Amino acid sequence: MIICKMSLTAARQTGDRRIEAIHLNNLGYTCWRHGELEKALSYYEQSLLIHRELVNREEEGITLNNLAGIYEEQGKYDLSLQKYQKSLTIAQETGDREGTGTTLNNIGLVYRRQGDNETALQYYKQA
Repeated sequence: MIICKMSLTAARQTGDRRIEAIHLNNLGYTCWRHGELEKALSYYEQSLLIHRELVNREEEGITLNNLAGIYEEQGKYDLSLQKYQKSLTIAQETGDREGTGTTLNNIGLVYRRQGDNETALQYYKQA
C-alpha cells in the first residue's frame, strides 16, 4: 500500500493524470482486498472521474467493473448491476472482447447470488 501511495504522489507531482488514475485504481484494489470497502470505493470513484476527464473509455469500463464488484460484495445488487451494465456497454462499444466476456460473467454471478439462476445462465452463455 505504501508503494502505491508513493506512486500516486509521484504521478500527481508530475501531472500525469492517466498514471494517477491507474494508481488510484490500484489503491482501490488493495483496499478492497484488505476489506476496506469504503476506501476502495473512494479510490475507484476518483479514478473513474479522471478516466472520464481523459476520455479513456477502456479504463473507465474496468473501473466501473471494479466498483460493481464492491457493490456486489456489499449486497447492493441493483447498484452493482447498474455499474456492470455501464461497463458492458463500454466494453462492447470499444470492441473489448475480454472485458465484454468478463462483465457478462460478472453480471451472471450477481443474478446467481440473487437466486435467479435462469437469468444467470443466460449471461453465462453470452460470456
